[in-house]
Amino acid sequence: MKSRVNPNLVPGWKMTFKQRASYWRMWSEIAEVWNQPRGADLKSGISNLKSERSEGWTAAEAKSERLRWHTLAGLGPVSATAINHTTDFDELKKVHLAITDPDNVGAQMAMVKMPRTRLIESIKRHAPEGFWRHISFDRFKTYDLGELDETQLTQLRNTVQARMEKKIRDGESDQSSVTYDQPVEEPF
Repeated sequence: MKSRVNPNLVPGWKMTFKQRASYWRMWSEIAEVWNQPRGADLKSGISNLKSERSEGWTAAEAKSERLRWHTLAGLGPVSATAINHTTDFDELKKVHLAITDPDNVGAQMAMVKMPRTRLIESIKRHAPEGFWRHISFDRFKTYDLGELDETQLTQLRNTVQARMEKKIRDGESDQSSVTYDQPVEEPF
């Protein structure tokens, strides 16, 4: 079996190009918050902190603080190149929001729901609606992805992806042409 290489990932990294750029932007914002002098007003905003900043960190201190961010996210003191583009990156974003915008509970709650959101979007992206709805009803007796828990969504995503790959290998490469013979009907 041929191994799959994700062309969206940065070579040598486990993040996408956009995530790597976002990672460094988030780190910059955290560094500004963490490196501000004692007594500075956090609510004054990150943009005007540069004029209030202390001397700054040495390269070793900056690396140590960046690893502290990784550890706060539950990843341990790992290199940025070891952070994967799904769950690890989401954990970093949660901690970033908690540090840089602690009053924005709505954004933090959205990040808590991100694993489910990623799974649902992945299911919808991998196959036409009728295709995944048929499999969802067959396996879980529901068409509504919102009713499925994370484990069920993962199973559905894996099943949809595997079946779509088989259809493509069997010569039916156009996703829009992949359907079941029976129409998908709404339950009662």
